[in-house]
Amino acid sequence: MNRAVRLTVAGLLGLAPVVAFAPAFGRTAHATLGDTAYLVPTAAAAVLAAGTAIALGLGTRWTGSGRILAALGVLAGVVTVMINPGWQVVTGPQRLLTAALPYDVSGPELATVAALSGLAAIGAVEGALRRGRLLPLAVPVAVTALACSLGATVGPPPWWLVPSLLIAALVLLWRGPLRVAPVVLAGIVLAATLAGPALLSTAGRATPFDLRSLATPPVEPLVTTSPLAQFAAVRSGRLPLSLRVDADAAPARLRYLALDRFDGEYWTSTAQYRRAGEQLPDPGAVPSRTVTERVTIDQLGPLGWLVSSGRPVAVSVPGLGVDELGGAVALPDGGPAPMAYTVRSRVRDWSAEQLDTAVPARIPADAQTGIPADLGTEAQRIVGGAYGHAALSALAARFAHDGGFSVVEPRDTRPGHGVLHIRRLLTDRQGSAEQYASAYAVLARALGYDARVVVGFVPRPEAGGYRVAGRDIDAWAEVRFDGLGWAPYYPTPGQKGAPTDPPDQPEPELDVPPDQQNPESADPGATAALPIGEEESAALSPWLLLAAVGVLGILLLTVPPLAKVMIRRRRRRGSAAGRVLGSWRDTVDRLVEADVRILPSATAREGATAADGLLDGTTINELLELAALHDSAAYGPVPLTDADADRAWTHAGKVRHAIRSSLTPRRRARALLSLRPLVRRTLGGSGSLSRVRVWAASAGHNGVETGRRRVQPLDQID
Repeated sequence: MNRAVRLTVAGLLGLAPVVAFAPAFGRTAHATLGDTAYLVPTAAAAVLAAGTAIALGLGTRWTGSGRILAALGVLAGVVTVMINPGWQVVTGPQRLLTAALPYDVSGPELATVAALSGLAAIGAVEGALRRGRLLPLAVPVAVTALACSLGATVGPPPWWLVPSLLIAALVLLWRGPLRVAPVVLAGIVLAATLAGPALLSTAGRATPFDLRSLATPPVEPLVTTSPLAQFAAVRSGRLPLSLRVDADAAPARLRYLALDRFDGEYWTSTAQYRRAGEQLPDPGAVPSRTVTERVTIDQLGPLGWLVSSGRPVAVSVPGLGVDELGGAVALPDGGPAPMAYTVRSRVRDWSAEQLDTAVPARIPADAQTGIPADLGTEAQRIVGGAYGHAALSALAARFAHDGGFSVVEPRDTRPGHGVLHIRRLLTDRQGSAEQYASAYAVLARALGYDARVVVGFVPRPEAGGYRVAGRDIDAWAEVRFDGLGWAPYYPTPGQKGAPTDPPDQPEPELDVPPDQQNPESADPGATAALPIGEEESAALSPWLLLAAVGVLGILLLTVPPLAKVMIRRRRRRGSAAGRVLGSWRDTVDRLVEADVRILPSATAREGATAADGLLDGTTINELLELAALHDSAAYGPVPLTDADADRAWTHAGKVRHAIRSSLTPRRRARALLSLRPLVRRTLGGSGSLSRVRVWAASAGHNGVETGRRRVQPLDQID
């Protein structure tokens, strides 16, 4: 095979990451070809870096290190001139792991992708110049696999990417008469690399593996208090707010935040926020219409999330925090809140006939906690034998106009929306919108439906636009239907919108599981692989490759357990308080390895109770005692003793052995070799729980300092 042809094919391999990264930037295979903002700088980086290496390799006697340095210089120049990321370029790799999809094409993520594409091209050309067989494929395949893994949840790369890589592999492996062994080996390596996410997804996953799941979402919201807990204070004006909305279509309601977790006393949100650019995650799977609104905030007050008619898919202010699953957009803590923004949102647009025949989604069993049996009996009595939309409509009608219920202002009733307030509402037949929405969602959950509470506003027409103040706050409920998303129900008497019909402006599908959002985007063949290092030798034999794989396998089997032992020994040293905190961090790491989901916003006690489904009651008590020692060490006024530290590590050891005993042999081996806690800690995730909330709990809820704002309990607001 002609050397120039082999070098050209190797250089073109640098374009494979450009194609593979396109879905992560919201670019489809067809649209990317005409997309100058994304395609030109990334493709130019790969082509010019490869061209420099090829020219120096064919026309000069430059050494390998000289060629690499020259090509790297050209690559740096292309990135600097065409993208100009500035000093933010150093944050690009981290933001690839922590930012929301789609990536911002104007941010440092694009510079990182251009650099990776150029490095892939240089690695391929250098491997071909050194007459390696598999060496030219190593870096491009590794970077392509990385790109596919980062964009796996958005959509697969174009179908022709894998065949193109296989054809390039055949060209690079050709040595006169066709040798079968290298071709077969190359096919196996490529297939295993590109099928990595599908293999990983078999371990209890319904969607392709997303490399970003190893990194902790870095955005902390400006406001951590549930807006439903502030409902009475906002409605009465004790927490004043004011904003103006200019819309291209009359908004019936403005969404604020959906609350999907109920503990028997409060509705809160499980959303986790990643840094977003101007383009936001767009499900785009079901019929919807687009609405654009200009929001001007005159008085921020307690606002901590964007206000819009539907699910935001674009916003004029980058750098906010977005929950990729639910779509909520939070104002981040530590920065100035935008006082004006333009938001484009998706508003659901389904018909009443579709809702009548739709199947409501069932709620997970663990989400029904905190619902007493008597409320389940009451819900069954109200709906009788009805099912689906008919039952949910009957439940809404019972509150809205069939049961003699009336609505009162929050100041005229005791604020709150827990089980006690719901029982009082059913007895007294009067309450606020906060309580009607909570009662409806709880009763719907008691029937087994996936329901939640939504807090929003009913805007008032004003000259040329719409005005929203605190008195316009409202709450309603939503129930998820398979294939349709979240449908709203309005149980409050006199509330705008009929409880048995879709609203004038149907609400958007917010967090339908990815396999229901867009079947074409949930491709199990999206890729993820470990990078293959480039060798300096002139050729790479199969035996050397097998030896390298063997060494890598030994390292993967020995390094994680040894690293955990060393970290545990280090945590056992130091002061008594430090040893107690170390025992808690070690226990949290073991729980994370066992697939126990602990939210970053959880307190130590909530983190302990999160393991209730994995551990027995005795071990949970050990874990709760360890959590109490953690809180004392972190926030208690009395110094801890060495005896307390020894007791903490005794609890930690018992919990660790109980976790190991509760796992199957397969899950135990996976936990032993898991690097998730180490990676989370390296990327900035502490692996521990929120100190602000624990301090608030130990301080008797006397107020929490949340960066720029101090949030007080409602009974202390003047």
